[in-house]
Amino acid sequence: RKPSVANCGAALNPADLEQYLHKLEVEYPAMNHLVFFGDWFQKAFDKADAVALNKLVSSTPIAAAAEQPLVHVSTAVVAIATKWLSSRDFDDVSEYAAAIVLRLGDSDA
Repeated sequence: RKPSVANCGAALNPADLEQYLHKLEVEYPAMNHLVFFGDWFQKAFDKADAVALNKLVSSTPIAAAAEQPLVHVSTAVVAIATKWLSSRDFDDVSEYAAAIVLRLGDSDA
């Protein structure tokens, strides 16, 4: 049986995220790391029950759907993610966030 969205979010380890972000900075210093940042979270939630996750996303308004998996993430992971995102270029983060929202909107079709 696949884990729930809540269990996947709760299982995210802040030390793993910190290590991953540091590795990105060292190994790929000249790249925009936002896609890799998103991939880290996506890989964690890909383990969740796809039917439940798809139902959650498709039956919820876009803004709420984007937040739902993240409400289960620890405050330590959120703090690391927030600090890291705050150090990125604002326009890059805005563009990446818009792309995510558009992708969620496409899943409603």
